[in-house]
Amino acid sequence: MDYQQATINLAQAQATTQALATVKGIVDQAGLAIAGIQTQANATLQNAQQLMSGAAVGIKSQLTQKAEAERLVGIGALIDAIKATPTIAPTAAQTAWVNAVAAIPTASPLENPVGVVSAIMTIAGKPVWADFCAMIAAGDKAALIAAVS
Repeated sequence: MDYQQATINLAQAQATTQALATVKGIVDQAGLAIAGIQTQANATLQNAQQLMSGAAVGIKSQLTQKAEAERLVGIGALIDAIKATPTIAPTAAQTAWVNAVAAIPTASPLENPVGVVSAIMTIAGKPVWADFCAMIAAGDKAALIAAVS
């Protein structure tokens, strides 16, 4: 190898080494910045978790929980009624819902079963009562309840 080629190789190696050192410095600084941000995020998470552990549930949340509990009882009764009689009339299915909700201790119904079932039928893509009943009769009760909870 001649002197000129050796000089070029040396210059390229020095440039590469210096460029890598510069990039490493930038990456190290970024790593430190990310570690600081991560520490702040962890502190924020811990504070949020601590607040949640002592947070009182507001009236809206209590109503939502009560309505969902009521809805699940009503839907369970509706599913049982449809499975027992797949050709059940809508009014009889509604009565099964209403009676099941009325049997809940201290229940004062919050939701209208006709409105809830109509919404479920639309969302499920079964707007015709007979089609909806066929879907319910063929479905697994736990899976059907899970789908609406």
